[in-house]
This record gives sequence, structure tokens and C-alpha cells, in this order.
Amino acid sequence: MNLAAQTIAQRKDRMIMKTNLLHTVTLGALLTLAFAPPAFALDHGAQAAGAAAPSARPGVEIRKAAVSGYALVYNLTDMNTLMHASKMPMTSTGDTPMKSHHLRVYLVGPDGKAATDGKVGYLVIQPDKTDFKTLAVPIEGGFGADIDFVASGDYRITTKIVLGDTKLVDDFVYTVKRAGSGKVAVVNGTCPITGGALGQDGVVARLTRDYKGQKIGFCCDGCPESWDKLTDAEKNAALGKAKKPAK
Repeated sequence: MNLAAQTIAQRKDRMIMKTNLLHTVTLGALLTLAFAPPAFALDHGAQAAGAAAPSARPGVEIRKAAVSGYALVYNLTDMNTLMHASKMPMTSTGDTPMKSHHLRVYLVGPDGKAATDGKVGYLVIQPDKTDFKTLAVPIEGGFGADIDFVASGDYRITTKIVLGDTKLVDDFVYTVKRAGSGKVAVVNGTCPITGGALGQDGVVARLTRDYKGQKIGFCCDGCPESWDKLTDAEKNAALGKAKKPAK
């Protein structure tokens, strides 16, 4: 590769890194707006110095671990849920599409203080055995990165942490449940909120609503709540567009 080609490649790599960083930093602001509870709801006496209280952490807690005296807590945020909760459009930046989830780890040292000055990276082996690496950036007392959990199956996640001279490694499996079990038949073929296609065999029970004797299905967790806020006229119009065509 000649010098000019090397320079172009290096510039492209820097642009990709900046794009990923922008995604994560922007996401951090949206997560704070969408999920942060009122200040009076936080248990400040119980939280580690410098760390967000558990009640203020976005997403769902999926794992707790102890590594060499450090406590690790992982929270996972579904981006569709975030989109609906924040009422802000979630779009791609440049050529990089938005990932399906955001994974964040919170670290507390043996002294009981939050460890926020360091480097964290994730190595993810996907169900099809391909893998990818991503650097987590400091956000709101933790380290977060965007990750795709689209395919069903087991994802083996290795977290590598460098805190000064201290190096930590945590390894675990996160399972995305396989589709096809526990599905409920619904009258609509697309989501009346987003317009997204629904599975032919229905949707899981939590993504349904009963409306005028009909079972209505939705594509993601935020949609049923959005549906509940519509007037009957708005529901009728949305359902009319979303219903399956008559056979």
C-alpha cells in the first residue's frame, strides 16, 4: 500500500472511531433524559461515591459479578424502548446504523468507591460464532457501548477492564430467547405504532392489548404504552392500516 492509500485508510479509521464515540455519547444524554428518576427518589446514602444509584441506571440489570474485589453490575437498554420513552427519533450517524441495544457496566472498587477512570472493552461472540470487539466509553458513572442482540441464541461476552495497574476480566453468556414459543395470535400484521412487520405466528403476550374484542400486537416494549395514550379515533385509524389483509 502506498503512502497516499495508507493516509486515506488512517483517516477513515479515525472517522469510524469518532462516529462510534458520537453514537455512545449522544446515547448517554438520551438515556439520562429518558430514564433518570426525580432526585428525591434516589437512595444517596446507599450508593457508592461517584456512581449512579441503581434506581437511576437506565435499562435492565442483567448481571452482577465480583472480580478481584471489584463489584461489577451490567445494565442492558433496548433501543426501541428508549426511542419510545424519549420520544426522540433514533437514527444512524453517517454510514453506521444504530445498534439494537446498549450495554453498560458499573464498577465499584474494594474501597466502596465507583471506578470511573479506566478503559473497558467488550469482546462478543455471537450465536453464529462470529465475533466483534467494541470499546466502552465512560457514561454517567459507568462504561457503555452499543451492541447488536438481534439474532436469538447465546452471546458470550468477555469484558476487559484496565484501571491503572489493575486488569480485570469478566466472562459470561447472555441469551436472547428463541422466537416461536409462547406467541399470541393477533389481528394485525404490522405494528399500529411504528408500522413494523410482526411475525406470522403472532407476538409474545406482553406485546399485546385487548381492544373492542380484538387482540392487538406490537413490535416492541414501548409500543403498548404509546397505544394506551391514543384516543379511540386514533386507535381505529392506526388499526385500520395495521390489520392483516382479508383472505
